[in-house]
Amino acid sequence: MFHVPPPELVEVCVRGVRTGAAGTAPLTEVQASAVGAMAAHVFHHPVDPAAVAPISPAELADRVADPPLRHQLVAGMLGLTLVAHPPDPDGPDRIAGYADALGVDEPMLAATRDHVAGHRRWMLFDFARHSMFRELMSRERSERGLAPLVRQAGALKGLSEDRDLADRFRRLAHHPDGSWGRALWDFYEAQGWPLPGERGAAPQATSEHDWVHVLSGYPPTPLGEIQVTAFMAANARDEVAFSILFFALGIYETGAIHIPLGPSHEGTLSTVPDGGAQLADALRRGAACRADSLLMDHWAQAERPLAEVRAELDVGPKHLDGPDPAPAVPTEVVLDG
Repeated sequence: MFHVPPPELVEVCVRGVRTGAAGTAPLTEVQASAVGAMAAHVFHHPVDPAAVAPISPAELADRVADPPLRHQLVAGMLGLTLVAHPPDPDGPDRIAGYADALGVDEPMLAATRDHVAGHRRWMLFDFARHSMFRELMSRERSERGLAPLVRQAGALKGLSEDRDLADRFRRLAHHPDGSWGRALWDFYEAQGWPLPGERGAAPQATSEHDWVHVLSGYPPTPLGEIQVTAFMAANARDEVAFSILFFALGIYETGAIHIPLGPSHEGTLSTVPDGGAQLADALRRGAACRADSLLMDHWAQAERPLAEVRAELDVGPKHLDGPDPAPAVPTEVVLDG
């Protein structure tokens, strides 16, 4: 769940995230635009991150007492560190100092440290043991047993099928036009992807975030993957929120994580227009969503009109335009300041 600081603490929080992420060095263009957009359009208190004074760990801890907000500040520092190219070698140790002062235990700090040091295998190990995928896989195992997971692993390699799972997805083609489930079917058709359970398809646990692509209106492009994950992270529970965003940034921003079904990218946010602001807008929209969009029961809502679900969950307009893979999410232009 995303936490908005009270107006009197917005500048303090910006100072903390800015100093933790970069010390006294200038922020990159992407870092500065993300922080500035967050302050203006999520916290509704414009702050120029380039103009604020540094703040020490002790002073930040003295000013910010709320534990969830403290955790979010550390996650923000880590997120900004991951969009710096090349990464700041002093970043993890500096952020660890802030985490200690704030009393925050964020497991992705270890994974970030591994990334900055170039230890990819240790990074993947630290990510996997603390990530949201453990919960998704555990939930599916409890619902369907271990055998379907084994079949899905074979399907990913093109060796077998999970016919029951594939048939469940095929039935989405018969859902009403405009429904969330039919929109997901159209999404798979438009991409030319095999359905979960078919040969060469992603596992069911991975497919859960495809429902959120459709809900949020972000396409499966490198930028869209970062956006949809930021959207999910902003309404996820605190203990898994940053691991979700870490995963997407690891694939599409740092290029440090490789997945079987798609190439990794480096520097996505710096190569698209308004990359930092696009990230911030996805966080804004995700924070407004009144459900855990990744872990909610998508199938229970599959036959409902997508527009109705979006309205009920407060999935509102984008502030920056972009392609939408489902029935259109409107864009509501908002001027800076």
